[in-house]
Amino acid sequence: MWLEPPPKPAPETEQALSQLATYYRQLIAYHQQSSAIASSKLAQIEALLTANSFSLNTSWQYDSLSSLSPGNAPELVAELEEETKSLPEVKLPPKEELSKTLQKILKANKGKMLRLDYLSLEVGEKLAVFPLYQPQLKAQLQQILEQGTDFGLWASVPDSPECWTYNLADFPDLSFPSTSPKKKARSKK
Repeated sequence: MWLEPPPKPAPETEQALSQLATYYRQLIAYHQQSSAIASSKLAQIEALLTANSFSLNTSWQYDSLSSLSPGNAPELVAELEEETKSLPEVKLPPKEELSKTLQKILKANKGKMLRLDYLSLEVGEKLAVFPLYQPQLKAQLQQILEQGTDFGLWASVPDSPECWTYNLADFPDLSFPSTSPKKKARSKK
């Protein structure tokens, strides 16, 4: 017994299947491009995280560059190293703006002792400083706080390192050594 070949599909069906195949090829190309873009963006973020992981005080350690072996993706490792070299420079607000913001925060928290870490986070939030730049901001604020103490704008808490308050007189129950003999001399006159 001999079977005849099946009937050929209608020309419209072949055309529809051809269009469907073209559609899926375009869809695959689109997703491949999206994947490539997402991979590139992820690599940039990982490079930033890795470059600054030494300065961030986090409970986890992130080490993406060492987890990539050069044999697996040498071009990706080279791209990450290049991105790390071209990190943006730290541009903090001017000292005057930082000083005014510090004084507002200390004045709003009058009667409280605030740690430098907290002040750094608050100033960073108010002035929209990226968290990536917190170590540099903290160092800058430390200098401003020390200078402001010399001018009597606020006071450092003698018993607590990196602790500041608007006025030590707000804590009469605590016995602090006088912070500046000049103030006593001025008050006697």
